[in-house]
Amino acid sequence: MLNKRVFCKFHKSCYFSDEIKKKGREKARIRSGKADLMSYVVTLAENPGEQLDIMRSIFLKSRRFKSSPPVICGIARSYTGATDIVLMIAEDAARAGMPGRLRDYLESIR
Repeated sequence: MLNKRVFCKFHKSCYFSDEIKKKGREKARIRSGKADLMSYVVTLAENPGEQLDIMRSIFLKSRRFKSSPPVICGIARSYTGATDIVLMIAEDAARAGMPGRLRDYLESIR
């Protein structure tokens, strides 16, 4: 039996930038560890005092995330696209009555 490594977990309502046309394919690439240098992910921050992190998807393969894979809240093809995703999450959180509490908002809809 093959021991498949889980590189990440996806949030129930994962956000995608406008640059990504095939959402399922991009999700599958990241899930299987075939991410490239051009993709960025927005994740829940490891540090509970912070809210979100933006990183290149290739970093999901590092040892640091082996024991506790991050929860991905958004996928983009550029850093600008990733910051746009953070703005979308902030707008949705404000509409839900949680302005400035992005992490709490995402955990409430999880």
